[in-house]
Amino acid sequence: MHNNITEHTYNIKKKYVKMIALILIIIFIIFVFNKSDTDDKHIAIIEINGIITEKNNNSKTIINLLDNAFFNKNCKAIILKINSPGGTPVQTNIIHNYIKKLRNTKKKNIYSIIEDIGTSGAYLIATATEKIYCDPSSIIGSIGVIITSFGFVETLNKIGVERRIYKAGKHKAIMDPFTEKNKNDEIIIQHNLELIHENFINTVKKNRPNLSTSLQEEIFSGKFWTGKDAIELGLIDGFYDIYTLSSEIIDVNKTIDYNKENIIDIIINNLFKK
Repeated sequence: MHNNITEHTYNIKKKYVKMIALILIIIFIIFVFNKSDTDDKHIAIIEINGIITEKNNNSKTIINLLDNAFFNKNCKAIILKINSPGGTPVQTNIIHNYIKKLRNTKKKNIYSIIEDIGTSGAYLIATATEKIYCDPSSIIGSIGVIITSFGFVETLNKIGVERRIYKAGKHKAIMDPFTEKNKNDEIIIQHNLELIHENFINTVKKNRPNLSTSLQEEIFSGKFWTGKDAIELGLIDGFYDIYTLSSEIIDVNKTIDYNKENIIDIIINNLFKK
């Protein structure tokens, strides 16, 4: 009986050793025979798609991609490919500030290409780059701040439900949708929105010194424009897509999408995934 258990244990260990050996051989072959795309002179494409929040398109993810590109000696320039309506003020500010920090080293240029849409916080990020380009039909701007909410006070009354709130701090339930609107609470919310908006405006003014001076009130009203109008307002610098910008301005034809993991990264991440 004891010998059977020992033999069974030995066979299991033998299988594990063979499996690990096979994995190591595969990884070795990939390293030896698959030359990385980033070993050649190229332009890094970093995509910012969708809403930028702490969970999606967050600052940590974008900053890691920027670092990968910026500190690769074969990467000659970086293009942010933007298709985003914006995101939270904090996440977009963190990305903006990090791009400015990288640019201050003057090691390589960072450009923005806004494709379908680059508004609100996404536009804020774009202003941190060397130049902003788009298509004449792209949607640009929406330099504003918004909070949305709903009120269900009448709904509760109709179905006979009583709302009970226990709180410490008179403004703790400031946006509770089941209580009546309060003028003082609305003043507080508006004050905070205006502070965030003011920071947004000041950043854009600093980054885009050639904005139309006569139309700044409208520019910062939250309105958005097509690329055709945006260039007249000084919100963008011209009309290029990734392909023409790469060949005509940067003079490097090869582009690499840094958002896509290479096969080595995928294998290693799966091996060590908990």
